[in-house]
Amino acid sequence: MKDENPPPPGAPLPTPPERVWSQFQAFLDELPGPMRAAFLLHDVFGVPHVDIAFVLGIPQEECRVHVERAREHARARRLDFGGSS
Repeated sequence: MKDENPPPPGAPLPTPPERVWSQFQAFLDELPGPMRAAFLLHDVFGVPHVDIAFVLGIPQEECRVHVERAREHARARRLDFGGSS
């Protein structure tokens, strides 16, 4: 993925951790709010779907769909971290 907003000439380049974090934040920003919340709560913090559904006020199945769609979006986006596979 090519950087759409390169730093101005002479500006310090972001460190690899800063670049990874920036790309992850951009990915999260692309997700609608409930999907982002469900994804983070489930896949990052390990909260069960039933608890997320309660917190978000949505049916449990909708919570599962949000998490799966966020995962699909992550796979489709395939962040480029500059490594080789």
